[in-house]
Amino acid sequence: MDYKDLTRDEVYTAIFDLCRAVQYLHFRGLTYGYLNFDNVMFLREDDRLTVKLHDFAYLCQYKDISVYSPRQINTFMAPESIWYEQFNSSADLYSLGVLIYLIYYQGSVDIDVIDRLDEVVGQNPLTNTLKKVTSNIVENRFSNIDDFIAKLANQLRYDYEFTDSTSYNRLHHNIGLVGNEKIN
Repeated sequence: MDYKDLTRDEVYTAIFDLCRAVQYLHFRGLTYGYLNFDNVMFLREDDRLTVKLHDFAYLCQYKDISVYSPRQINTFMAPESIWYEQFNSSADLYSLGVLIYLIYYQGSVDIDVIDRLDEVVGQNPLTNTLKKVTSNIVENRFSNIDDFIAKLANQLRYDYEFTDSTSYNRLHHNIGLVGNEKIN
């Protein structure tokens, strides 16, 4: 299902489910590296939206970006990733900010979509937050996913329940992974 087919309520679910997934990865010390719509699935079952990340190969192997079109690279990848500089979890925040902008405003993928944010949707607290998280300067972004989620939830008036480490530390057996067999 395409992100442009989401209802307004599903938009909020999608945004915060994506945030929760990235938050979990960062809690585990993992950086996804290249979040984009090719790696996000929106599934609607029984009138309930589920958002899943897939293609976890980037968590371990993040070398060759030449297989992607310039539009994909320039839209979703943090500048430090494009320039082959060392990157960290802040690169995920950049990509997440682009995804959230596109989902929330039902925008189209465009090379300079973030540069034109004020022009496209006007200046408001949400666009200021998205501009901060997608800053070309790493130090100007949010320092961690929790700070970004807190700001976003406040601005969207969304009651986000921060997951505690106890639930993160549970072992999950027999989980079906997209494109893989169940873990035994």
